[in-house]
Amino acid sequence: MCESCELVADGRKESLLKQALFVSIVFLACATPLTYWPQSSWLSFPFYDVGMGVVFSLFGLSLFVPRPAIPRLNTPELILGLFWIWVGLNAAIRGSWSAAKPLMDLLLLLFILAHADLSEGKIKHLLLALMTTGAVVASFGAYEYLYEHKLWVAATLLNPNTFSGYLCLLLPMSFCLWKVESPRLKLLGILITTVMAFGMTASFTRGGYIAVLVGMSGFALMKDKRLFLVILAYMIAFGFIVSEARTRFSSIAVLSNDAQPGTVKDTRATRIYLWGFAWQEFRASPLSGIGIGTFQSRLDKYLEDNPQIKGRFPNTSGPHNSYMKMLCELGLPGLVLFLAVLCSWIWKSGKALFSAKWSRADPWAAGVFWGLVSFLVHNLTNTLFMIIPCALAFWVSLGILARLAEGDACAQS
Repeated sequence: MCESCELVADGRKESLLKQALFVSIVFLACATPLTYWPQSSWLSFPFYDVGMGVVFSLFGLSLFVPRPAIPRLNTPELILGLFWIWVGLNAAIRGSWSAAKPLMDLLLLLFILAHADLSEGKIKHLLLALMTTGAVVASFGAYEYLYEHKLWVAATLLNPNTFSGYLCLLLPMSFCLWKVESPRLKLLGILITTVMAFGMTASFTRGGYIAVLVGMSGFALMKDKRLFLVILAYMIAFGFIVSEARTRFSSIAVLSNDAQPGTVKDTRATRIYLWGFAWQEFRASPLSGIGIGTFQSRLDKYLEDNPQIKGRFPNTSGPHNSYMKMLCELGLPGLVLFLAVLCSWIWKSGKALFSAKWSRADPWAAGVFWGLVSFLVHNLTNTLFMIIPCALAFWVSLGILARLAEGDACAQS
């Protein structure tokens, strides 16, 4: 009798811990993009720092309550651990701890999500919360564009590039709601997709447009080719925004030309110069890298020594390519480990999705997969993996994709 009572008590403790961990993950993932304003930090409660601390604490407690249980590590998690160690060593020897900490925190969060023991229902609720938050953020961006007449729409995400990076992950994902059985969820999905599509258009980021088009088209090709008509309709319906904005861009360009003669206004040319500088720095330290978080200081010093080419790098921050940033700051081993982390975590899930008939694939898993692909494509023209408010949703989605795909594979078998 005592043993059964003890088992019941242990079960309640375990269930309570799981529920608390799930709630804290949802809170962390949804509150952070809405409240992370470094430029006005005195206005903001540190939701991210507190939320991440709570998640780490609850997960650590779950390893010992109701009884000690050390999780077994698989190959992707071992690669993740090696990359985490490499980032830490790089920060200690050559780089900056403040720059390394966000990435190391997010890598730990990825590990936690792989062992959080979330049910399929909780995972879907988490995804729905992420997409709803994306629609709220997009609404802020739409308000800025329509009523504040801002040229550079950022909402709560620092700048247009991070704003579009956040939406390009969640916009293809929202298509999964179009394929569920619930009419209410379908209606909600149409609303979420429309709002985020408007926000993406108002960001005026060409890299974001291409990335989200890849993700949405991939989902349509896998699940329902009729969705291509929806994509086309959005392109036509929101295309007037780009046309109408040309007058704003042209007037701003004239002012900028008068104020800063000789400055490169073509962001494509600027990115090419940045990538060239990143490659130059990599060649100087191919194995160790120049140190995480040191790219901007190196660039500033380079421009100070070569003022005649300063016009090629107007108002830049980072190399505008996450993969070049990893190569430059963490060296070739760092980039290889980083790509190995991404490939090992996505490969297993993608293999499960593509091994069976595409039309039978779980729409939730397909939506997350193509959202991740879209985000990866966007990182070819921007550095988004370590910028907390937009990168957090990526690492959360990456952590739960494997479980969704595994559940889908079991259901089909």
